Amino acid sequence: MSLSKQLLLLISLIFFIVFSVNFVLSMSNIKSYLEVESEIHVQDTATSLGLSLSPYMSNEDDPIIRTMMNAIFDMGYYKEMTLVDVDGKNLVTLTSGEEVAGVPSWLVSLVPMKVATAVSEISSGWNISGTISVSTNPAYGYLKLYEQGKNTLKFSLIIFLIAIGLLALTLRFTLRPLRAIEKQANDISAGNFTVIENLPWTLEVKNVAQSMNSMSLKIGAMIGRLNSKLASLSENLKRDPLTQLLNQSTFYVNLKEMLSAGQSGYAAIIKFDDLAAIAKNKGNEAVNQLLISFANILESAQQLEPRSSVYRLYGSEFALLCPSLNKPEMTALADTLKIDIADLGEQYDIDDLVHMGIIRFERSSDFKKLSPAMIEAYEQARKIGHNAYYIQEQSMSSMSELDWKATINNVIENDMPEIMFTSIAYNHDNEIPVKVMEEAFTVVKDSVGNSLSIGTFFSMAQEFGLEEELDKCILVCKNCHQEIHEGVSTI
Repeated sequence: MSLSKQLLLLISLIFFIVFSVNFVLSMSNIKSYLEVESEIHVQDTATSLGLSLSPYMSNEDDPIIRTMMNAIFDMGYYKEMTLVDVDGKNLVTLTSGEEVAGVPSWLVSLVPMKVATAVSEISSGWNISGTISVSTNPAYGYLKLYEQGKNTLKFSLIIFLIAIGLLALTLRFTLRPLRAIEKQANDISAGNFTVIENLPWTLEVKNVAQSMNSMSLKIGAMIGRLNSKLASLSENLKRDPLTQLLNQSTFYVNLKEMLSAGQSGYAAIIKFDDLAAIAKNKGNEAVNQLLISFANILESAQQLEPRSSVYRLYGSEFALLCPSLNKPEMTALADTLKIDIADLGEQYDIDDLVHMGIIRFERSSDFKKLSPAMIEAYEQARKIGHNAYYIQEQSMSSMSELDWKATINNVIENDMPEIMFTSIAYNHDNEIPVKVMEEAFTVVKDSVGNSLSIGTFFSMAQEFGLEEELDKCILVCKNCHQEIHEGVSTI
């Protein structure tokens, strides 16, 4: 724990102790004062009321007696008033509740206040004609006590916050040189060789700061020379020798770093569909020039979107990383690339040059599933058209190529496609409607029962040459489902 935090904690603890003792004593004194005041007030009320009732006690049924008592009692400061005659007969009794709005019940339980009661004898001439007793209502005392406690807490909290603010400000100026030295040490350990510009006034601390500055400059110069040599070697290892784009290992490292840092965005694989045919027709030199020109297109796109980075994985495959992009920005970038790629294809008399498979990655994305997901998106792009792209928003359900092949074979061998009939069309030209069409959808699931994208499923089946077997399997399942459906309808 830092020194400033220790001092703040100590001051806060002292303030809390002093405040607690002062608050308890203050509340106790206020409670005692209110009780004494209640006793004096109730005694005065009983005496004055007794004197006021004395002329009317000759006739105990006189209504003015109750009227006068009600006038005093309605002020609300009393719990009970009782008038009895000389024989102890109850003539008038007035009572009220103890609760007052705004006073919590826990205060009544925690701080009990005694009820003050006063008794006064009423004389008619030289004889005692009755006795009046008056009891105070402690609820009003609780109200005063509660309001005083709230005000005490409020002002104490304000004073405490002001004191803490002044103390924190003082400590900030006092301990600033030590923080500067600490920050410089942390910077040096992190590889940032900074110096302290404003040296402290204290001689001992100033000497330490000067020594730290000297050490930082010397170590920084030495590390700088080593880093420049290392950066030159590392840069050569990270680049593709032909296109000078970042290579495949750098792509995977950067993607892992983005996932570890919690970034989200898009990753794309851009692949020439048949680079071998281009090399056969136009020669290796033309292919190399084509790859360099394509790399220039990607670098131009990178300049349009500085947050992106481009890579050449191997052979005919390129990649694009676009962190922090949303879907409209990614779509605009892909459209720009598509136009530039079409122009490049025209130079080589090739209409369909490349396709782009784009996926979205997030912090929760599984790194191992991203590459298969990009391949799936690429396969979807090939089905769209020339130089097309496909953006797949969800990549967590993706599988590797081996998993796809195993799943497709499992579906075909075990007749697992499910046929769902969703709507039926009838011909109403005749009196009895005739069914002419029934709309059906195919649903396929993996080994654990998760539904798979039917578009991607058929695309991967075509990739492995299993589309014919899959079509036969679906027809068999459709016929079986239709026979069962018709049988149930007949029954």
